[in-house]
Amino acid sequence: MTSSPVGINCGATCSASFADGASVTLTAMPDAGNTFTGWSGDCTGTGSCVLSMGAARSVGAAFTAITPVSPEWLPVSFTVWPQVRRHGAGLGQ
Repeated sequence: MTSSPVGINCGATCSASFADGASVTLTAMPDAGNTFTGWSGDCTGTGSCVLSMGAARSVGAAFTAITPVSPEWLPVSFTVWPQVRRHGAGLGQ
């Protein structure tokens, strides 16, 4: 998962601080062999997630392994929870 403006790049970084009032767009980036199945928390659906930073946000991204033809492979689901935090006056950041 990545963000615009830059700050979140899950795998290495799954949380970031953004200015109060900033518009942050999260984009799911499934690894090869996986498919993005949807957002949870402060986002819903399967398109890009757009957040207005007026408060702390918590967003999950669900991915499922694409089932190969071989029967010994099983699909796996997992969720990534970045913590998008705002910063500004009075928040001590």
